[in-house]
Amino acid sequence: EIVALADKIPGSRVQAEVAQILTEGPASSRVSQQALERFARLNLALSDFAAAQDYSALAISCWSRLQQLFDVVACGSVSRLNQAGLVASCEADIDGAIGMLVERAMSGSPASLVDLVSLDQLDQSLNIWHCGPAPRCLADAKGVVWDEHFDIGVRQQGEWCGTGAVASLQFKPGRVTLSRISSKTQQLFALSAAVLDKPGYQGSSGWVHDFVMQGQAPTLKDVISMIYNYRLDHHMTVGYGDQEAAYLEFANWMDLTVCQPTPYVTYLEPDKRQIMR
Repeated sequence: EIVALADKIPGSRVQAEVAQILTEGPASSRVSQQALERFARLNLALSDFAAAQDYSALAISCWSRLQQLFDVVACGSVSRLNQAGLVASCEADIDGAIGMLVERAMSGSPASLVDLVSLDQLDQSLNIWHCGPAPRCLADAKGVVWDEHFDIGVRQQGEWCGTGAVASLQFKPGRVTLSRISSKTQQLFALSAAVLDKPGYQGSSGWVHDFVMQGQAPTLKDVISMIYNYRLDHHMTVGYGDQEAAYLEFANWMDLTVCQPTPYVTYLEPDKRQIMR
């Protein structure tokens, strides 16, 4: 249905949208004009669809259904929808969309979904990243570049040709809240961290450290241990500002079990496994 809507959008409207996209950030030389036009078509189709249905959030099946049907990634569109005020989550993640709605209500600013993809024990930092769906207001002073996808595409004559376009940006310095609300376990995980001025990866990326959870200062190992012990989903919501107290209040309203800060151990702790049953 979304693809059919995208195909029907008049060319003049598509070209106007492409022009607007390029005012928000430059396109990499690796992103073709066709990719930009499909990016614009998808963005307009999703916006029109949400407006027609009166939706305040979308959980988009971007991996890999959309590429099969329209040969485009949704990352850039997800970025722009969130920037415009319509919450959009990746990979049909409904819990993620709910978390982003909650975060936006608390902070008053757009949020994003991230994966936890790397760690650096030297400076006790954790890399938060995703393919490129973060809204540009979360970018550092360099802003956003519309770039090819790092993993979806083809290799031609030894050169990687990714499908465009994603919002490639580095998260700006500041205090953020990382959270996950799980409908499967009725649990809430939330802590705050500081974004380092440190180069990340292609896509939407940043390094965080200086963790604080319920007045405690967990180490990097503690944080990783809690993620595994509480069986957290691989997506987390990130938003700027320390919203942990508000999340704890929200958990009381919604009768959610709050994940407690615990130290690193080398085994799965029985009490946390019991919570999951």
